[in-house]
Amino acid sequence: SWPASLTVAAAWDPEAMRAWGAAMGDEFYRKGAHVQLGPGLCVARIPRNGRNFEYLSGEDPYLGYVLAQPVVEGIQSAGVVANAKHWVNNNQETDRGTISENVDERTQFEIYYPVFEGAIKGNVGSFMCSYNKVCQNCNATEIGKWSCENPDTLKVDLKERLGFKGFVMSDWGATHSTSINEGLDQEQPGSNYMAAKLKTMVESGEVTQEKVDDSAVRTLWPIFQVGLFDKPNNNPQSTNVTTEAHRQLAKELSAQGTVLLKNDGVLPLKPEGPLTIAVIGSQAQLPVVHGGGSGQVVPSRVKDPLTSIRAWVGLPPLPAPVNNCSNKAYETGVDFFNNDGQTELDATSVDECCQMCSARGDCVGFSFQTARKQCWMKSDTKNMVPNSEVISGVCKNTPVPGVDCNKNVCVHYSEGLNHTEAAALATAADVTLIFGATTSSEGSDRGDLT
Repeated sequence: SWPASLTVAAAWDPEAMRAWGAAMGDEFYRKGAHVQLGPGLCVARIPRNGRNFEYLSGEDPYLGYVLAQPVVEGIQSAGVVANAKHWVNNNQETDRGTISENVDERTQFEIYYPVFEGAIKGNVGSFMCSYNKVCQNCNATEIGKWSCENPDTLKVDLKERLGFKGFVMSDWGATHSTSINEGLDQEQPGSNYMAAKLKTMVESGEVTQEKVDDSAVRTLWPIFQVGLFDKPNNNPQSTNVTTEAHRQLAKELSAQGTVLLKNDGVLPLKPEGPLTIAVIGSQAQLPVVHGGGSGQVVPSRVKDPLTSIRAWVGLPPLPAPVNNCSNKAYETGVDFFNNDGQTELDATSVDECCQMCSARGDCVGFSFQTARKQCWMKSDTKNMVPNSEVISGVCKNTPVPGVDCNKNVCVHYSEGLNHTEAAALATAADVTLIFGATTSSEGSDRGDLT
């Protein structure tokens, strides 16, 4: 899987963005796709936004403006229409389906629009309008119109003022009316508003034939632009599009966006030693490699940092921790109902949920929702409440050996839960590598930044 948009953008490298876009476009094309639902562009105005990892602008509208262009050009060079999203002011996930974002005109054009202008400059073929409402030049108490039926932002600002030539599709389920006159061209998914109801409105004169023609031309323009009529894409979706070249590019892009140190003679470390390395944090064994929601991609394989570090010095992987899942000491009808350090993943059974929890250094207890097949892994077991659809349990890991050496090089590992132990390891080491991570997901914002 590819690194998050925010990671690639952190390199501030337009050519890296172009290579990333071209590689993604190639994979989408070989899967038979005509449109890629990306790139995500929204400026990070709310640090806790659940989808910040999907957006390439960070906090800087100008950075987003510059980087959007090569990504779009890269995607569309592969014969796939790019889709700029989410237009507009979709800068938080919590209450995204009801909230009214009230923004004055100047702020729109100085903060929120520039990133999308960059995509338009790159000849992006399509836009996706968002779930929220937008109210321009309104007071704090006024309620705006749905983004996908807002003529101020769609028809006037996007299509007329910014000169966007392509089509606008709704986010999934974000269509609330037959709003072609307001600037929407395509409903997603289904046809509740833009089929029979649209036909009736054309027949009654509420929608002109010229408006339908304009929408059709906008939809066809990018398809001609990327060459899909000249070279139809009939590739099957089942195609495995992973290549070694793309794996290597993903690794390079991740490094470019992550590594901030300059080599002043200390790096690279020399595996022949003498050298003592302290590795601290459970994420060294169980790294977070994706966010949640529609942007989630589960990689086919993950090589964790600790295993890679040990292999670099000639040491085998650590053995898996021992757990208490085999005794099946579960609490049926009990839910550890708290938000303390929790992670949610799909699981087929309570046994699998227990194994998943035991594999995480930061997981003490779990609650398995039987109907939804969801495993909630938690850092404590506070607030036990009755729930007939939940089975909970406690994982008691036996610590794995933390120190291992090969000739003149030693690797010391600690999950970091015991701060005194971790501090002692770091003090005694020549080099300390600390791994920490968090995650977020579409549909809700993070509760805090820890």
